[in-house]
Amino acid sequence: MKKTIHFILIITFIHSMFAFGQTDIPEQFCDNSFTSKRLLSNWRLEKGKREEYCAEVECTGPEGDVKRKRCFFQREEHPNTILMSQEDNIRTDKLASYKSRLFEHVLMVGDTCFEECRPAAKTFMGIKRKDVHGLDRESCLACFTKRKDLSFDDSYEYPEIGRRLYYGEKCHYMCKDKPGQFSFEKRVLTEECKQCIGMKFEYLLTKSSACYEVDSERGMRPVPKSFCAPSADLIMTHYAEGSIYSLKTIFFKVKPDCYELDDQTNGAIFKIVVDRAYCDSKGITNSDREEGKDIKSTGDNSKNKSSRASQQ
Repeated sequence: MKKTIHFILIITFIHSMFAFGQTDIPEQFCDNSFTSKRLLSNWRLEKGKREEYCAEVECTGPEGDVKRKRCFFQREEHPNTILMSQEDNIRTDKLASYKSRLFEHVLMVGDTCFEECRPAAKTFMGIKRKDVHGLDRESCLACFTKRKDLSFDDSYEYPEIGRRLYYGEKCHYMCKDKPGQFSFEKRVLTEECKQCIGMKFEYLLTKSSACYEVDSERGMRPVPKSFCAPSADLIMTHYAEGSIYSLKTIFFKVKPDCYELDDQTNGAIFKIVVDRAYCDSKGITNSDREEGKDIKSTGDNSKNKSSRASQQ
């Protein structure tokens, strides 16, 4: 009987997809940076290790082509959570690459698609069989395929907070809803979430334009670059040589390492080793570098790329 119900659901779902319109899918999947958008396959049920509903498009832009496939599915142990994956096969004149990401969408009262996905009575010939929820409801399937508010960056909007929380922020994990059973009560923020939202954070922008959130204990987390918009409180970095009296310089007669340091604490928050060329310019002193009088590196930057920021 379960197979019969699934078959009926799939037929109904396919019918609703025709009403949705195939031309809308490329517009959902490809942003305005692409000049051409083409549907490769409409939403369909795929069976493998799990059952998932997928659609695929081709996005073409000045730099090359992207074949993008999106799927959504559900795990039985988490009724209130819809998982969505995105796979990108990228091909340009210079390279071919593949990217895959997975996102969780936990449904709470008031969220988009909550009413369409919440448990509802399933009847057969007027007799109630059981409650069904999530992707077992045709309304839930249709709602998720039509959504245009999915960011695919693991961020989420909280009306209770009044802003969107992005992956990397300290509060992102503390405030995120937990997968589990459906709740019919309004979202109640945990105490750790409330405390985190009330914290004051600073932001640090490196020479390579990496943006970090810095808390009161000098813990650092990478966040979107938009967090490092120009302001009087934004922490910048400068280049400076290490000590000439280190064991390395005294015994091996080599030049001190060159560092990129934060302006606020001169390295207590942020400190990485960078290419020596940044510290070798004649007439440029450490104090000059602190004022932003830096040079462009002409050497090998592999050391810089592999370095990590110190987190304290």
